[in-house]
Amino acid sequence: MDVVRAGALALVLVLLVIGGVLVFRDYAAMSDAPEPLDDRGGVFVLLDRPGVPVSTEVVVRDSKLELRLEVGKGYAGQEVGYSLVLTGSGTAVGPDGASCPAGITSATPVSCHPAQLDPELAFASPEQPMDAQVVAGRITRGDDGMRTELTIDTGRRFAQLDGKRTYFGLPAIGTAYLAPDERRTVSFAVGSDKAFVPERLDLSVDYGDLPVTQRAETVSPEPWIAGSLFWFAEDAATVKARGALVDAVTEDHEERTLFLVGLYVGLATAFVPLLLPALWRSGQRLRRSRD
Repeated sequence: MDVVRAGALALVLVLLVIGGVLVFRDYAAMSDAPEPLDDRGGVFVLLDRPGVPVSTEVVVRDSKLELRLEVGKGYAGQEVGYSLVLTGSGTAVGPDGASCPAGITSATPVSCHPAQLDPELAFASPEQPMDAQVVAGRITRGDDGMRTELTIDTGRRFAQLDGKRTYFGLPAIGTAYLAPDERRTVSFAVGSDKAFVPERLDLSVDYGDLPVTQRAETVSPEPWIAGSLFWFAEDAATVKARGALVDAVTEDHEERTLFLVGLYVGLATAFVPLLLPALWRSGQRLRRSRD
């Protein structure tokens, strides 16, 4: 009987140890801190002449920014030159050189070069680093208006998973802020060229719809459409989207894990002080019986 009792007590102790290892392994995985998300960066739209209205549509897919630039109907010219100034998390993957980085694909010819931002342009958006990539091209009038499309592959994701939360931070999309009466007179140096902000810039940024298992915990600015990560702004300077999303499935798993941790700690606190002396006494009785 003493052998059976000692074996049962030892088995219970082993099960407590194994259960503790499993529970605390899940807890440790849940508590791992991810690498910090660096979302400093942006995509600035500048033009080679003043007085041109532009709309910019951006679709974000994984590491890619798919841009569509369209000149407004109020502009009567046949063409306009544009520069996309890319900084930080908005820069394209691949080395700078005589040609564009491998991360730049465009429907029309473009040229690329590294540059330093004009200090006034950096002051207009102080979160932007000074080093930049510049993608330059031209938009010409066609049968369907004046528009062009290009894709920037940044080689980085704009989100970071941390337990039940997904933190995201998109590059700032837009242009430098100027008051309406300054947009035709103030220019910025982009390399050796002068550049102007659009007369009016309408922006849309599409980061997709929220899955049914996710909810927005904090998102700034407020999405244009409920249940999506879509932003639209008229006559804007920039849209800088960031926030945190919560996954309901992972949240339930974390709550179960925390419950099991609490349950295990309670059981261990209650039973281990009783098991160890009982196991010791059973061992003593077995030794005496053998003697």
